[in-house]
Amino acid sequence: MAKPMKFKSLTEKPLAVFDWVVFAFFALLCFFSFEQGGDILHTGGSSFAYLNGHILDFYEYNTHFVGANNYMPSSYILFAIWNIPIKLLGIITVPTVYNTPLVVEMWYKLLPTLFYMASSYVMYLIAVTVGMGNKKAKLCAYAFLTMPIGFFSQFIFGQYDSFTVFFMLLGLLFFFRKDWIKFSIFFGISLTFKYFPLMVFIPLLLLCEKRILHIIKYCLIVILPLALEILVYYPSSAFRSGVFGFGASGYIFSVAFTTQYFSISVFIVLWIVLAAAAYFQDALTDAAVLKWSLFYGNIVTFLLFGLSMWHPQWLLFAVPFWILGSFISKKFDIFMILETLMMLFFILFTVNFWINHVDQQMFSWGIFRGLLDGRINSFMTIREIYRIHDINLLYSILSGLLLVNAIFKHPKFCSEIVSEPVDQHWGWTRFRFLGGISIFLVPAFICFFIALKSPYLIYDTGSSAAGVTGVIVPEKAVAQVYTAKSKSISCIQVDVGTYARKNDTSITLNIIDAESKKTLSSTEIDTSKFVDNSYNLIKFDPVTTEVGKNYIFEFSSDNAVESDGITIYYSNTDSSDGNGYALVSGVKQTYDLCIKVFGEK
Repeated sequence: MAKPMKFKSLTEKPLAVFDWVVFAFFALLCFFSFEQGGDILHTGGSSFAYLNGHILDFYEYNTHFVGANNYMPSSYILFAIWNIPIKLLGIITVPTVYNTPLVVEMWYKLLPTLFYMASSYVMYLIAVTVGMGNKKAKLCAYAFLTMPIGFFSQFIFGQYDSFTVFFMLLGLLFFFRKDWIKFSIFFGISLTFKYFPLMVFIPLLLLCEKRILHIIKYCLIVILPLALEILVYYPSSAFRSGVFGFGASGYIFSVAFTTQYFSISVFIVLWIVLAAAAYFQDALTDAAVLKWSLFYGNIVTFLLFGLSMWHPQWLLFAVPFWILGSFISKKFDIFMILETLMMLFFILFTVNFWINHVDQQMFSWGIFRGLLDGRINSFMTIREIYRIHDINLLYSILSGLLLVNAIFKHPKFCSEIVSEPVDQHWGWTRFRFLGGISIFLVPAFICFFIALKSPYLIYDTGSSAAGVTGVIVPEKAVAQVYTAKSKSISCIQVDVGTYARKNDTSITLNIIDAESKKTLSSTEIDTSKFVDNSYNLIKFDPVTTEVGKNYIFEFSSDNAVESDGITIYYSNTDSSDGNGYALVSGVKQTYDLCIKVFGEK
């Protein structure tokens, strides 16, 4: 029986207006709604040092404003050029990170987004160059734009790894055009943003070039842009400590076999074997070069992200190899399903690992942050929806999926005809985009709407914990003095440590009028339900407060012991601001408890 016409159009008719409308809607929604915040604000804000004429002393100058800069100059130079209008308008004139206006934040985010869009055009050119044909090449470019992990990296997480990807793709374009000089130059430029492309460049070079002197020549060319930047800035101690001391650069070397005397880096050993395999592989036709190069590229992505720690935005680097490999595979539809599964476990791992950071927290940097008023993490989190305690299991499954994605893009599993259409499977591409991003967006907006209906965050001593007060036992009460800022309070959140165990004791929260010592509310809490190293919600009947008066949140226990009890974290904020302070057994402390107070304004 023939498929109904509308269903067939949805599943098999590629690149309809529907596709572009859906992409544009979700791209704009996510662009304005989410942002990770820290990295792009730091890098964009740092760039103003260049606009103020601090060229050679860029790294030293910025230490007085934004702290250390961990990247090579290229990223800061691009942002400096982009930020010229911001400087001329006087919106920002000196390096800064905090209190960045929303319009400037969105301006920062627009630059790498344009590079992301431009990268899709280069993907189209690559697809045409390798013989996919104009129609299939457009589908390939669209599939790049809508690959869920890549879309998350650019439009939700909102960083600038697209700089690396764009120049790497230009290098890949000239690789397939057999212009080895430009291949090396553009890969070299990409290295000045992130170092990952070098791990692909070497195997690709060895696949096509067997002459030792020519290999050395192209290796020198690819290193030249990076070497020039290092040469210019190496005398700077701030450059050396900031760039060479950046710990994240060493993630890929951390997985190792440890012997009695030394450790063997798994990545280095396997990558050397891969590079040797590329050198000894005879790819005698353009089709063979295409299939083997994409296979090696996908293997490198597994070595980088399947065997070591990574940051969510880094996986954008792998997306071009995933997409191009899928488009020449005999099992295009299976890889669209696989990419959806990869997104699922990517999100599950991310929201359970970077808690209250790479999750609903990213609303706090978007256009809705004024509506949320600090409430987004308080009453529902994506982690609570997707809570999985075994983070190792999540990483292992994702790693396994990355390995499957790489191994089964071996040339033996590739189509004989590169231009073979994928129209009949286009429904899976649509499912992979909509289903993939929904894995994050649905729970994120559930958290959003719950936050909108929740009490306001009235008081927050700061989320950065500096230490713990010790186990709350009968002879040791812990309290926080709070200066009222609203007419009532209805719940609090406290950063609790359970010592990685389930405690069967209870604690009592008394809310006390500091002046009259009258107990206004008393709530008993079962500590067995507390989540370790997290803010835990404690509800009570609304308590009327008078603005400016002091109240005490006192935590005590009648049955806890050192081996069966909880502790409360204290913050790294100085309590000398006059808004409150902690008490331990009645003695005033110089810090605050990590506590958040909610109520009606």
